[in-house]
Amino acid sequence: MKYLTLLAFLSSLLFGDWLNFFQNENRKFEEYKEKEEKDFEQFKKDLEEDFKNYKETFEKEYANYKRELSRFWDKPKTSTPYVWIEYSEDKKTRKIVDFDKRTITVETISKAPQKEIEKDLIRETFLTIYESPLKAHKNDEVEQRVQEKFQKKAKTPALKKHIADTTPMLKEAVFQKKIPIRQQVEVIKKRKSPTKIRPSKLTGYKVYSTQISLPRNFPYKKAQEFSGDIRKYSRKFNIESALVYAIMHSESSYNPMAKSRIPAFGLMQIVPRSAGIDAYLMVYKKKRVLPASYLYNSQNNIELGTAYLHILDSRYLKSIKDPQSRLYCVISAYNTGAGNVAKAFTGKTNIREASKIINSMNSDEVYQRLIKNLPYKETQQYLNKVYKRYTIYKKANM
Repeated sequence: MKYLTLLAFLSSLLFGDWLNFFQNENRKFEEYKEKEEKDFEQFKKDLEEDFKNYKETFEKEYANYKRELSRFWDKPKTSTPYVWIEYSEDKKTRKIVDFDKRTITVETISKAPQKEIEKDLIRETFLTIYESPLKAHKNDEVEQRVQEKFQKKAKTPALKKHIADTTPMLKEAVFQKKIPIRQQVEVIKKRKSPTKIRPSKLTGYKVYSTQISLPRNFPYKKAQEFSGDIRKYSRKFNIESALVYAIMHSESSYNPMAKSRIPAFGLMQIVPRSAGIDAYLMVYKKKRVLPASYLYNSQNNIELGTAYLHILDSRYLKSIKDPQSRLYCVISAYNTGAGNVAKAFTGKTNIREASKIINSMNSDEVYQRLIKNLPYKETQQYLNKVYKRYTIYKKANM
């Protein structure tokens, strides 16, 4: 009897201890969970604020830079998705590489003798052909100012894996075979246009310009340069490589320094706020505002661009059953977002509701509806352009 009483007492004591233990652990878990939710909500707010600051800083520095350029140039030009433009430190020389029209133009404001100018133009053309993404980014005054100011304000962690590419952007495509530098200079001299001269807005100065045409197979040569990364990430994210080539060709014409005012950056024109955050979160399980220096790294850009295509195909638009119809919608959504694709069918941004209509149509009908009803003419043209290129790259087995 005494034994049973003692056992009951010990059991009660032990059970009470365990009960207290579980109650304490449960309370700690709830407190931890509540803190995690608060921290995540704060992180989202910080992320939104960071992107807002980034965009505001970008717009401000872009406007400031154009004002500075207008002191020297009647028509200040800045980089676009297809055109990479770089100015000298004194703003009096500019290099314009049009990846779409396949031209390199060099212009300089000077009052030196024309014979001396001719040498300068050839030298600047040569240096342009040999310039790497790393050097181009360091010479991009707008981006350097934006990064310096943004990093002082940023509340979320900065990314470290930035540009490290020192490979010349144009050399392999311009000089189709390996030849000595002296011969390369002779090639430039033969292919350059006669120097044009026009008045300058600076008193006593003139604007001298020359241009060389890039080879007709320039887009194909540039595509080959990125084939390794395209093949790697297409396999990783289960996306046809032909689609990645077609998107890249249409977004930037293989310009690694592509930039738009959205802002969007790099080969596949990644928007830091939308596609960039979604793709980086999927790949690295973290949310980050992606700086231009990260997206100008061609490997990073191809990885995230292909990852975003995967997100569109397997997550946002997965309820579309027919692969061909889904392909049309993925292409359109890459340009304008899945919500706007849904609008083309229902007038609303709900893709699940839109997919019911899409699934009742054949792929040709889906294509025609998108071409006719997508909210923006740009996106209608984009779908047509990308799909045509997709079929070409697919036939080429790329």
